[in-house]
Amino acid sequence: MSHTVLQDDEELLKLSDIGEEMLNNFITERFDASTTDQPVSLWDPMSKRKLRIFKTMNKTITIKTKEKVVKLREERGLMTRLLVISRTRTNLDVAELIRTYEFSVVPHALFDSQGNILKCTDKADFLNDAVTVTGVSTEREANPLTQDVLVIDGMGVVNQLKITSDMLTIQQLAESFVSRLVKETMSYSNVVVVFDRYDDTTSNLKKQTWSSRHKEQIQYKITRRTVIKNIKLKQLLSHPQNKKVLCEILAEMTISKFTSLDKQFLVIHGTTIVSNIPGWTYVAHNQHEADTLLLCAIKHLHHLYSDRSNPPSYRIISPDTDVFILAVYLTSQISDIDIFLSN
Repeated sequence: MSHTVLQDDEELLKLSDIGEEMLNNFITERFDASTTDQPVSLWDPMSKRKLRIFKTMNKTITIKTKEKVVKLREERGLMTRLLVISRTRTNLDVAELIRTYEFSVVPHALFDSQGNILKCTDKADFLNDAVTVTGVSTEREANPLTQDVLVIDGMGVVNQLKITSDMLTIQQLAESFVSRLVKETMSYSNVVVVFDRYDDTTSNLKKQTWSSRHKEQIQYKITRRTVIKNIKLKQLLSHPQNKKVLCEILAEMTISKFTSLDKQFLVIHGTTIVSNIPGWTYVAHNQHEADTLLLCAIKHLHHLYSDRSNPPSYRIISPDTDVFILAVYLTSQISDIDIFLSN
C-alpha cells in the first residue's frame, strides 16, 4: 500500500533478532550485577523500541486546500486523494468520474482489513423488511384437503425442535420431527420435503460455511438407538456427518409415514429423490444446497402439472431468506406460478 520495498537491513525483517537482543540486554542489566557498576532494578521502567514498519515508512505529502492544510499518506485510498485534488482542479468532474470508472472490481466495504469477505449478520431481517415495505402477506391459509403443494425445508424444521428430558434417543427425536410434519401437512395431499445435502468428500462453499459456523465439531455414532440425553441440539448438529446420518433417518421415517397416510409426496435427501407422484421420473440430483433444490422441485412440479385446468399453488415453509430471494426470482421468470412463504 505504501509502494515501499523492504531491504534486507530494514528493521521490520529483523523482528525476532531485535527482540532477542532486547531480552538479552534486559537480563544482563537487571539480573547480572557483575556486568554493570550500578545494576538496574527489575522494576525500573523500560524504554520502548519503536520499529520502522510499513505505516511509518511511507511518504507523507502536504497539500494545501482552500479551507486548511491536510496530510495524505500513500496508503490512503484513491478516492480520498481524488477528492482532495478536485478541490484545486476545477476541471475534474467527480460525479462523472465515479459514474464512468470503477475503482475496484468489488466494493471494498464487503471485505475486512485482512481481505476476507464480511459475513452478513442481518440477513434474517430482510424478509420482515420486505413484507413491511411491500405490504404483501407471505402466507395464505390453506383450505382443507387442498390440492396445493406444501414444500418444507427439512432442516429448518429440525432446527426448531427441542431435545426434551423425556427424549432419550434419536428414534424419539425423529418421531417428534415426523409428528410435526404430519401436523403441518394435515390439510395437504401433496407434500415435498427437502433435506440439505451434507457431502464432505468434495470441496464446496457449504463445507467452508460449516467450518466457520462451528469451531467445535463433535461427531457421534448416529443410529436410531443413539442416546441423546443431556446433548444439546446445537451440539448434535455441529458436525456435518451427524447431520448426514440424521437426515437419512428422518427421510426414511417421513417416507414410511406419508405412505401410510396415502399422501402424494416427494422426499429429497442426500442425492436421492423418492416420490410416488404420478409422472415424476427423477430419482437423483447433484445439487449441494437445499435452497436451490426447493425451487428446482417446484419448477419441475409446475411443469408436470401444467396440463391441469387449475394448477396448484406452492406454499414453502422455510426460515431461510435465500429461499425467499430465489422464490421471488422464480415467480419473475414464470408468470403463472403462485408461491407463498411462511417460516
